[in-house]
Amino acid sequence: MPVFEEFPYTNFHELNLDWLIRELLKIKAGIIDTESLKQYRTFDQVKYYIDGVNGDDDNPGTSAKPFRTLDRFMKLSEQYSAIEGHIIEAGSYRITDGSTMSGLDVRIFGDVADVNVYLHGDDDVDYYHIFNSHLHLENVTAYVQNGANINGNIIGVNAVIALYNASLPEGRIECNGGELIIQIGTVKRCILHNSFGRFYRTTIANTDPAANGYDFVNSFVEMQKNNYTTALTADGTNNAIINAISSHIAMRGTFASPASTGTRYYNAVQATYCTILLNSTVESVLDANCVAASDLSKNLKQTITE
Repeated sequence: MPVFEEFPYTNFHELNLDWLIRELLKIKAGIIDTESLKQYRTFDQVKYYIDGVNGDDDNPGTSAKPFRTLDRFMKLSEQYSAIEGHIIEAGSYRITDGSTMSGLDVRIFGDVADVNVYLHGDDDVDYYHIFNSHLHLENVTAYVQNGANINGNIIGVNAVIALYNASLPEGRIECNGGELIIQIGTVKRCILHNSFGRFYRTTIANTDPAANGYDFVNSFVEMQKNNYTTALTADGTNNAIINAISSHIAMRGTFASPASTGTRYYNAVQATYCTILLNSTVESVLDANCVAASDLSKNLKQTITE
């Protein structure tokens, strides 16, 4: 059996499908353990506070005497294995020192409503690069700013990127060799290569008719609890909510594609060389809302009941 049937994508899924099924069925009772996520989010870290109105960067960064800027907080991040920044005043906050985070564990929380975080890209790039790092954004709206534009992308390499009740309304998130976690979040698009993805009540707001909502290659993906897309597709294209190659996907809960151009709906799932688990709710929604519910050739597909 050739290892590479269609370079550069492997057909490794054929080597041990029984094992893959057993591993995927282990998550039958629930894909995302919300209690574990809660413990993960509240893990005790070094905490600093930021107030863009009443703070001062000469302050010690306590809740009583907060910093004024995110830049002041970020300068401390290299001193700790992990660090939390809590924004306690509504407004816009910027990280302006370059376009790369390397070897850091940074967690930014909006402790009040209406907090915008701008990850500054250099003027000649349109991304914020997360390299061998962990970036956690919670209760904020995030933008990647490149000069006057705010439509840049977050790109992770061997990184963990986590969004909780957070959104990236412009640009996309790419994860290469790491993990992407989105819980109650909204992003334009997601791309995973050789990564883990966990999506819980996630909205994909892709408005580009020439692009897929999710692209998965050699990745392990879990989806649960009311994932939606508002993406459009042009007539005659072959785009999809999910386009997957050599990946392992488990989907439970509602997965809807209500938007259309004319009478054509987005394809729900286009997949090749994948292992796919769908519960009956997901499968019925796909059949009802998509012209081509699923192009599942060359896959191992199983419907499960719960």
